[in-house]
Amino acid sequence: MLNIFRTNQIITGILLLPYVVLLYASVFILDSTPPTVESSGIFSDWIFSRLAGNTLLSNIIAIVLLWLQSFLINAIALKHRLQNEFTLFPGLFYILLCSLLPDFLYLSPVLMGNTFFIIALGQIFECYKKNSVADRIYIVGFWLGIAGLFYFSFNLLIFGAIVGLSSLRAFRINEVFQVIFGLMTVFVLTGTYYFWFGEFDFFWKKQFVDNITFWGFENTGNYLVWIKGGIIAFLVTIAILLSGSFMNKKVMQVQKKITVLVRLLIVVALTTLFQAGISMEHLLLFMVPLSFFVAFFFSNMKRNIAESLHLIILFGIVLFQYRTLFLGV
Repeated sequence: MLNIFRTNQIITGILLLPYVVLLYASVFILDSTPPTVESSGIFSDWIFSRLAGNTLLSNIIAIVLLWLQSFLINAIALKHRLQNEFTLFPGLFYILLCSLLPDFLYLSPVLMGNTFFIIALGQIFECYKKNSVADRIYIVGFWLGIAGLFYFSFNLLIFGAIVGLSSLRAFRINEVFQVIFGLMTVFVLTGTYYFWFGEFDFFWKKQFVDNITFWGFENTGNYLVWIKGGIIAFLVTIAILLSGSFMNKKVMQVQKKITVLVRLLIVVALTTLFQAGISMEHLLLFMVPLSFFVAFFFSNMKRNIAESLHLIILFGIVLFQYRTLFLGV
């Protein structure tokens, strides 16, 4: 299966749609009910109110959204030549990672916000060794602000954007303000809208007060929560430890962009400390930078080993999704 995606023809990404459907099929077959959203932004609430509990439509939107996000990730990987071999692996493994746990298989605020996180990441990469990039730096903050209207923790990625930009170009204080102004523009425009209609208190509470805390973990007594979180923590740790080897035999430009991905993983990890009502879906934040590292890992493998390992992981994920049919749990 992996050999199909060893290409630089992004149009081949159309074949990733049945891949998404395969991984999401359990939500239709098992008729699973999406979990109650504990933390969301005003844009997420607006979308959920329009869907009015239509689970079927929500799942279809999640499938299409995940598929389109895989296109964006592949476009970034190909344009910036992040891999030694041109493949569509980053998008494929983004889909796989976003389906890794049954807790991820629904239209969540984080999944929606990831769209704008990916766009912001592409804009960060565009800033490498360019003199006039004020517009791009500003738009990085703007897209993260839009993502933050879906899920608060995307706002905190502004720190990841700042340290990421500092690894691509000489640190300039004015560029820090530019990216912050981009983020603030979203808050000012949205806040002004709610102020005009006399609902600024609702906006402030929903967007900030209800979403900021320290150590907001829930269900910590559930061992499954620790196992699931441990799986993602293991993947992130391995990605960071192997990041140096992924930079081998790559030009300086690619090395610096991989450094951006490493720093983003670290900042995403720190967001878990400050998000109120945190749940398993928060881990989807890791999947954008992590998908590139998993793609690097599989690209460096011998083809037959990579193919076998991918099929084993895919089979394991699908089997775990349907465990209730066999184990009743």
